[in-house]
Amino acid sequence: MNTSKNNQPGWAGIGWSLQSGAIVRHLKTCRSTEAPGDLCLTGDNYSLTLNGVSSRLVKVSGNTYRLQNDPYWKIELKTDGPSGHPDTQREYWWVTTPDGTKYRFGGEIEPESQWPQNSVYYTPIYDLNLCTSDTYRVCQKAWQWNLDRIEDPNGNVVSFYYEREINYYNARTFLRRPYVRAGSPWRIEYTKRSDQMVQAHARVLFHTELRCTDPTTASGCAWPAAFLDTPGDLACEATGSCTQIAPTFWSQRRLDSVQTQTYDQTGATWKTAAIYDLAQGFPNPPADAQGDTSEKKLWLDSLTQRPGGSFSRTAFQQIEAEYYDAQATIGTQEAQDVGRGQNVGWIDPGDYLLYKQVDFGSGANEVLARVASPNTGGVIEFRLDSTAGTQIGQAAVPNTGGWQNWTTITTTLTGAAGIHDLYLVFRNTGFNLNWFRCKPGSALPGLPPTRYGAGYFDNDGR
Repeated sequence: MNTSKNNQPGWAGIGWSLQSGAIVRHLKTCRSTEAPGDLCLTGDNYSLTLNGVSSRLVKVSGNTYRLQNDPYWKIELKTDGPSGHPDTQREYWWVTTPDGTKYRFGGEIEPESQWPQNSVYYTPIYDLNLCTSDTYRVCQKAWQWNLDRIEDPNGNVVSFYYEREINYYNARTFLRRPYVRAGSPWRIEYTKRSDQMVQAHARVLFHTELRCTDPTTASGCAWPAAFLDTPGDLACEATGSCTQIAPTFWSQRRLDSVQTQTYDQTGATWKTAAIYDLAQGFPNPPADAQGDTSEKKLWLDSLTQRPGGSFSRTAFQQIEAEYYDAQATIGTQEAQDVGRGQNVGWIDPGDYLLYKQVDFGSGANEVLARVASPNTGGVIEFRLDSTAGTQIGQAAVPNTGGWQNWTTITTTLTGAAGIHDLYLVFRNTGFNLNWFRCKPGSALPGLPPTRYGAGYFDNDGR
């Protein structure tokens, strides 16, 4: 990928967009001697995208705004976000439409449950007046507030949750600072209530995969060689070598599938209504505006609808370790790995992770797991239905050279078929786990799918 221009397509593929709504702060490069690559504020310069409307915001007075073509929406910038809000001034937004529906952007925390929603994408800025609490006058500000709550006049609530990808750069050329380089919706929950802690009864899950040529094999997802439209030279870690003096915005992930679910109150489990799989690739491209034919870009080839069932998740997609249903004395932390997100850690012998109602279909014959450890001798046991249930596989965790030095391990599976609760039981020395996925022995589970080629969605209706 040419690093002189940012033309990476979105997470669905070139020409496609799937977003929930956001308010964006427009920043500029400072280009000063003190901060040559850092970002600076540009005043009250914001734009909003919501419900098919996209517009710049116009300041009325104080913290009140309106759209350029005013549909009589009330737009308020708030500065009383929760403790720990990533914006230095704890800024977030409320938008109220004439029918009384309220939309919150960047609130970060769901009030009823206190669950984190990760709805603010932030970056360091350089500002002599605003960042006085920092010795070097560098502080965090939101560059995008994502829609995280819809509340109608009757108190019905829809909640949105996000995944963020963290990158690092050298602020003012010498300060290693984190920022959110990209993010995406993770899940949307429906049938909730304002000021009441109630179980959602419907939700939509957005499953992402690493943006590589083949995420089902270790070699097909080698970083950066197998990431054909991702700028490998712009990735920096919290420590180690980094030559970047400016934040850059790009992603190592793509949208793999969308899953709709309903909640079974009797069994206290989620059941799947349908799954929509996106088939993508990196075909040879036509020449771009500069005549360049070398830059392969993510391309959406087809969309396949598969019927659901009494399962919560399929074993044949990347399962993030931190998205467990239950666990024993295990914590999570930011993963310094390709694709970012979180990993589980603080694993001791006898600890476990539970993933309910996993569908192995007609059989899984292999599992891949992403692990890191400074020790030798760690073991993952894959068991069905209990911590002492049938063992379908066992993987040895090698010494990778550190808690955040990651490698992909594989092991065979036997007896993994049908729908089961999946337990990962840990033995011996500690290690970190980022994700795992199984490979099918035959076709994916479920009834025959319905496949739609990309041309099905053309405007000509064919």
